[in-house]
Amino acid sequence: MDIVIRNLTKEFLSREVNQFIAILHDIPGEYWEQENFLLDLEGKFEYSCYALVNQKLVGYIIASERANAIAHIHKFMVASGYRGMKIGCRMLAFLETTLTEKEIKRITLKVERSNDRGINFYLNHEFVFISENPEHHEVPNLLVMSKTL
Repeated sequence: MDIVIRNLTKEFLSREVNQFIAILHDIPGEYWEQENFLLDLEGKFEYSCYALVNQKLVGYIIASERANAIAHIHKFMVASGYRGMKIGCRMLAFLETTLTEKEIKRITLKVERSNDRGINFYLNHEFVFISENPEHHEVPNLLVMSKTL
């Protein structure tokens, strides 16, 4: 299996946005649509990445800079048929290398309390819990996690 991880470009995202949405909609209740994906955020096209297997989009991390030296992962997805193949590990390592090169010191993300598989993945990759029920968010069962780089 040929896995390739690449930096996300605006051109690739614009051209393949329907594939990004299809992967995301595997998760019940996900609300991101085209306008969410195409929203221009600080650092988004410097930090975000995607994974291809045999030239097919199978995963992505959408990240941006939230504050000075802090990046936030907005979406971290691997297509259902490709989970458990270390694609998420490879994308996260790619992201961490990129962030370190850009002198980003910390990564944050939000994860649903019921997402045991995701929580375990993040814990295994040295993320820690920093808060429950993030402020200003409509979903009460989210946990905030962070990792220092």
